[in-house]
Amino acid sequence: MNSNVFDLDALRGWIERAEATGNRLKASGLGVHGFKPFYINVRAFQQNYKELMVLGINPGGDSQGESAEQACGYIQRILNPKGGPFCSITSGENGEQAAENQRYATRVRAYIGSILGWPQPLSTDRRFTLVPLGNINPYRSPNIDSMDELAWTTGINLGIELLSMAQPRCLLLIGTGDGRSAWGVIRNLILEKPTLVGRHDNQGVQEELLRAQKNIQVQGAKQCFLRWPNTGATTHVVALAHPRVPISNADYDRQLKALSNGFPEWKKIRLNDPYKLILPPVLIKKK
Repeated sequence: MNSNVFDLDALRGWIERAEATGNRLKASGLGVHGFKPFYINVRAFQQNYKELMVLGINPGGDSQGESAEQACGYIQRILNPKGGPFCSITSGENGEQAAENQRYATRVRAYIGSILGWPQPLSTDRRFTLVPLGNINPYRSPNIDSMDELAWTTGINLGIELLSMAQPRCLLLIGTGDGRSAWGVIRNLILEKPTLVGRHDNQGVQEELLRAQKNIQVQGAKQCFLRWPNTGATTHVVALAHPRVPISNADYDRQLKALSNGFPEWKKIRLNDPYKLILPPVLIKKK
């Protein structure tokens, strides 16, 4: 596959392969309970992956959680290439009602809204249906440690493949640990696979805290820059703490303020809206 070409068919091909592999892992009892590649509809993901991707670690939940999402139609809404706007970290008609007060969803909405310059976004904000949201490992498990090593490695290799096809300009990671986390995957990618990722700074990892404009500290954040050797494209990677990591209200407020006041290039991101193409025409009666 030409890595410069990443159309909807290519993305669907990746989904089909990843889903088939996930079914085999699930049948083998390796701690995989389902497959959820994204948190938004695949069409919007494909429209905006070049500008931005937001990746967590992996979708949580057991087989009951997978069955519940299938029954509610969430998985179908994500994978339907002709589907309408959907985002599972939002509430209302375009998302999951439980997301309004869910800790993970609330924190990630705040992260995205702050770094993109969307002040105090509502849980029903339709713009989130355009943000390419997913996970570095697309396979579901109750917690990341319950996943077998083979399943974890298989999942993150698929995540790396997705990144190498997309080569986003900006990549926001949820999770800053060096082990089984979104940041840990990128860190190991740089250290172990230098042929995939080209020039990078400080051996690929800047462990010091990020500092935004006005020297405001972003609590616990990490960053690096990836240069893809086949195209020369550069990805600015920012990793923020997973919502399960305890943080005081004061530190959290400072973190969001720093994200809001810094990262001017992220503020310039403009997301395409494919759903406007399927809105019904407005009929105007002649007088």
